[in-house]
Amino acid sequence: MLVKEIIEGYNESVSFTNQIGTFTVSPNRVKYTMLRNKYYLIAKEVYDNYVSEWGRYQSCNAFRNLSDRKMQRVFEEKMEEVKNDLISVGIFDVDTKSLMGYADQSGYLAEYQMAYDAFEQKVEQVNGNLQYEKAKREYRKENRARWVGGSISSRPNYVDEYLHQAELGMRNMAEGAGHSIVNAVGNAMSTSNANRQLNQLFTNQGVRDMLNESVLQSVWNLHFVLMDFLLDKLNICAWDFPRKEEIEKAERMLGNIGSSVLTDEERKHIILESFELNPYSDQLYKAMFDYFTDDVDNISELAEYFGCDINGEKEKKAYAFLMENIGTTEEEAKSAKESLLEYYKKVGLYEYENLPSYQHIMSTLEKFDIEYRTVDGVLIDTREDADIAKEELPDIQAFMGTIKQPTKEDTLKYEEELKAKRAEFEEKFHSKLRDKYLAVIDKYLLDFDKLFCTISLFKKGTRKEAAQAKAVNFLKKQDTSTKEKREEALRLLGEYLPEIGITEAEATDAMEYLKKKEYEEYYGKESSFSKISKGLGSLFKK
Repeated sequence: MLVKEIIEGYNESVSFTNQIGTFTVSPNRVKYTMLRNKYYLIAKEVYDNYVSEWGRYQSCNAFRNLSDRKMQRVFEEKMEEVKNDLISVGIFDVDTKSLMGYADQSGYLAEYQMAYDAFEQKVEQVNGNLQYEKAKREYRKENRARWVGGSISSRPNYVDEYLHQAELGMRNMAEGAGHSIVNAVGNAMSTSNANRQLNQLFTNQGVRDMLNESVLQSVWNLHFVLMDFLLDKLNICAWDFPRKEEIEKAERMLGNIGSSVLTDEERKHIILESFELNPYSDQLYKAMFDYFTDDVDNISELAEYFGCDINGEKEKKAYAFLMENIGTTEEEAKSAKESLLEYYKKVGLYEYENLPSYQHIMSTLEKFDIEYRTVDGVLIDTREDADIAKEELPDIQAFMGTIKQPTKEDTLKYEEELKAKRAEFEEKFHSKLRDKYLAVIDKYLLDFDKLFCTISLFKKGTRKEAAQAKAVNFLKKQDTSTKEKREEALRLLGEYLPEIGITEAEATDAMEYLKKKEYEEYYGKESSFSKISKGLGSLFKK
């Protein structure tokens, strides 16, 4: 909508009625509201894009190299809207360049300039260059003297105010109020430390918020440029906007609305008078919502008309409502969710999926659901399957109680029996718990193989090699001192060998062991032959 359409199309007052009373808006205030809302939407679009692009910058230097230049182009692009508005009412002798110059000299872009200069100054402080672009800063300082602007919801006019909020923001930044900047920088530091400090500065949320808000404010200020030119060129001053003293009076009145000595009728009077003074105050609609919640639809309509958003207040109350009703059980949480959905309808919150209150109740219900579907540490897909698993769990635990972990003494018989147990388990149980315990059995089988193939502390071999060693160890545990006892040991070995997976012909080391024991019986452990061999060995060593 062009400004010509606003000036020519809104020449009647507008009224809103709710339980508080009737709110009447004069034609000139209607015109200003339309203009104000138009440029707020433009500013909000730029703000949203600016905020979303923080993640695109990989470093502080990347942000510095691109962001400021981009914002200058954005200001020029949005100034085109001002130019088109002026052209629509017959002002043809302006262009974007002249409008930008006027906006800069008049201080309408100063909030962004000051915020970005503050950021750059800290960067240069970190880099040790305290003389950064003094001339540019002095130039901007001189030209900020006429800037007036104001906040989107509460600045009174555009002709006699300096950048109070930006001054406060600069002071806060310099003094460290609300930010962690000053303590994070220094004049003398190493390159690595400087990079760390720059990263801290760049990622500091206070710094980002300051720049974000300055972008929103400065783009919104473009409608003041339009109003200045309309007044100067055509003497058009069809705008009824709140003055400073009106805003301050309304703030004082609304600040007292919570007094316990006030009646509802007195609160209505305060709200109605505050509306006449400044209908663009978020504080006003918060007070309406706090004390007259039953008429929230009409209050929301009025707030929306004047570009104010009370959804944040609605959400605060919704969250508090939820916390009072959420309870401690799943059934109580389900009931709280239904109550919350009804509350959303009551207060006019129709897009609630991303609200903290809704996400909290859904997260709570999800936790209850996960708790229900978790059986013996296993998350089951559905509650129905979880019920089956819960029924099977005692039998599964009893079955697993019949299975022992493998030891180094276990033979292939253990493996055979365990495989049979596994097959029986797999056939008997069907819930998702089955996979958990099959994994336990499979681990036992793997552990058995490792233990079986361990020949010594530092030596592992094939199953055949391990079996040969086990056969020898088996015989070593037997009494082989006489022929009869060796024959008995050999018989026992014959029974043992199938359990370790080799034949007597393959148990060569065991057979050699028995021959050795037979030899020792007849010749003794230290035979003359062995003594001679040892003596010769000693001689050759010498």
